Amino acid sequence: MKKGFKYNFFRTTAIFLVVTIITQVIFPTVSYALTSGPSQPEVQSFEPVGTTEMVDLFTGDFTYNIPLFEVPGPNGGYPFNLHYNSQASMDQESSWTGLGWNINPGAINRQMRGLPDEYDGDQVHTIQHIKPNITYGVGFGGGVEIAGGASEVGIGLNLGTSVYYNNYKGVGYSIDQGISVTQKGNTSGPSAGIGLDVKMDSQEGVGVNASLSISDEGDNNKNKFTLGLGFNSKSGANVSMGFTASAKDKLVNGTVSGTNKKKAMSIGNHSSASIGGSSTLSIHGIGYAPSVSMPMTGKNFTTQFKIGGEVAVVFLSGYINGFYNTQNLENDNRDVATSAYGYYNLQNAPEDSDALLDFNREKDGMVRKTSPNLAIPSLTYDIYSVTGQGIGGMYRAFRNDVGVVHDPKTLTETFGGSIGLEIGVGNLFEIGGDASVNYSKAESGRWDKSGGYNFEPSQAGNDLYEPAYFKTYGEHTTDDRHELNYITTNTDPAKDYEAASEPVRIKLDNLEATNTIENKYGATKDLTHFPAVSVTGEREPRNLVVGFQ
Repeated sequence: MKKGFKYNFFRTTAIFLVVTIITQVIFPTVSYALTSGPSQPEVQSFEPVGTTEMVDLFTGDFTYNIPLFEVPGPNGGYPFNLHYNSQASMDQESSWTGLGWNINPGAINRQMRGLPDEYDGDQVHTIQHIKPNITYGVGFGGGVEIAGGASEVGIGLNLGTSVYYNNYKGVGYSIDQGISVTQKGNTSGPSAGIGLDVKMDSQEGVGVNASLSISDEGDNNKNKFTLGLGFNSKSGANVSMGFTASAKDKLVNGTVSGTNKKKAMSIGNHSSASIGGSSTLSIHGIGYAPSVSMPMTGKNFTTQFKIGGEVAVVFLSGYINGFYNTQNLENDNRDVATSAYGYYNLQNAPEDSDALLDFNREKDGMVRKTSPNLAIPSLTYDIYSVTGQGIGGMYRAFRNDVGVVHDPKTLTETFGGSIGLEIGVGNLFEIGGDASVNYSKAESGRWDKSGGYNFEPSQAGNDLYEPAYFKTYGEHTTDDRHELNYITTNTDPAKDYEAASEPVRIKLDNLEATNTIENKYGATKDLTHFPAVSVTGEREPRNLVVGFQ
């Protein structure tokens, strides 16, 4: 019995270990990079050929340096050395000369931020996929109107419900109830009405809407103006306004004689035309995305059948409707090629295009009316670090101009339509229908009122102009103080000294950039005759020349 227990234990352990090993080989554990990316161990350590101290007196680390040879050159030789450092970490990889040993003549390491700086129309290929957002459902309901005839006050009550399905949120339902009061003076003429509607939706929250309508109806025309105020527990308050004008021409009228009485009957053969519009203003500070990152397409379709009848002064009606909405990515699962321009070649990017530019925005997100500032754009230049015999440091590209950057041009379109049929019976038989189409779009791209602040590829008559140049970090050079003083001098009218430190911004005139700068005190400076603030025509001073090819 004891021998069988040991046998089963070892067999179970062996099977478990075999399964674990096979699983790790076939399905290896996913590893996440905790650094800026992989790099060769040969470029991670460098030791100057002139190193003489073998022991660090503070840490006790041992360093050994063996000069190997020197490569001759026109300006002197370049030495190579084999060096060793005993300060090896647990996760350090060994070079081709051994752990702690290395032969490194020098290297230039680049920290890429955004796009590579040298991109000049290079193609960036992207493939995106988003599951389509689909909503469809049906609804039904009814209403009653009391004393809605001419020269009377009409009261209307309605109740409706709908059930729908969304492939992201699941099944939902809504209940809608409302009351309205209408005052109509004559068969034709002005009339007014007020209404209150309450809607409860399982996914969109509770909404309350109050409305006021004023209309003027004649024999062949009708004009109507509506004003509404609503509140939704999820999206907040809003104000809506609408106006419609319609004209109609009756083509056929007839009478039908019964056995005991004559009854007037109007067959709905009419020609009509209408025009109108509506707008909604949100007053609760809802945010909106500053750009459309991916072009989308949408479709919507609704249909409704309504029937009603009149008995004495009471009009009863019922309806059933259906709706279908979908939104999907325009280039879903397709390879899209986009031209990209890095920091060094921003001046070559075409205006009003779908090109990718080398920049990012700090704290980008929703924009509201109460937002004190917009997201700050930041050009994402690459950072280079140099190690070598007799040279070392960091450098990056700088620009000689001030321009406008933008997101790629994108367009999102939505189109759809609706069809309805209505039948009325009772004192007057009517049948009618309506059909409509709708279209909307959202477009984002370059700011078309930038006021001429563009990246300049060249300057007429100036062969020394360079759009961008490289400069080392911490290099001591002099700047033209006249330029800085021109921007900041006397910017605070309450203080009487030069070179005030208050920040300035470009003044806008009806959302268009001007050649004027201002500060928070309202003090302004005209830059029309001082273009050096936005474009520097002279070569910037620098001590170390760094070339780029």
